[in-house]
Amino acid sequence: MSSSATHTLIVDAGHTRIKFALCEHPANEPLPLVREHVAPMAEGAIPWDEIITWTTDLTAPPQTLITGSSPKSIEQVLGQWPKGLNAARKLVDRTQLPIIIEVDAPERVGIDRLLTAIAANKLRAERQTAIVVDSGTAITVDAIGSSGIFHGGAILPGVRMGSQALHRYTATLPEIDASTL
Repeated sequence: MSSSATHTLIVDAGHTRIKFALCEHPANEPLPLVREHVAPMAEGAIPWDEIITWTTDLTAPPQTLITGSSPKSIEQVLGQWPKGLNAARKLVDRTQLPIIIEVDAPERVGIDRLLTAIAANKLRAERQTAIVVDSGTAITVDAIGSSGIFHGGAILPGVRMGSQALHRYTATLPEIDASTL
């Protein structure tokens, strides 16, 4: 890991998992590079000792940023935040994000969906549209227009939720252990 590059510790606090990633920001890359990551189950033990070791060889402590779709998981992480890391800045204000949101209720769009749209804008060719599919607790499918505008999309049950619903609401389908998929 390059000790002279800038780094950010990013936390995505979801309903099923809390994802931690130490990212490096090389000047020649459109997106940060993930150098270390861990994704413990939400409400489970967070491996703080491991996460702190990621930062020991850096020349400067990384900036820290937390966001996510689960307010409960965000508060869990902030309540346990160790003294060995810079205080986490909570990203909640979508109006500060570099993306135009054209939906009926922009205040209801999850920041996680907007961040993936911003990443898609960094990677897509100029004047090309993009469809972003993100699979987790839920599956989201979002459209980004050729000028980079977020046009919304759909939120569908994730694999586990879908498996449970198919078993519960049908007469013969067994429940599949989605954790093995």
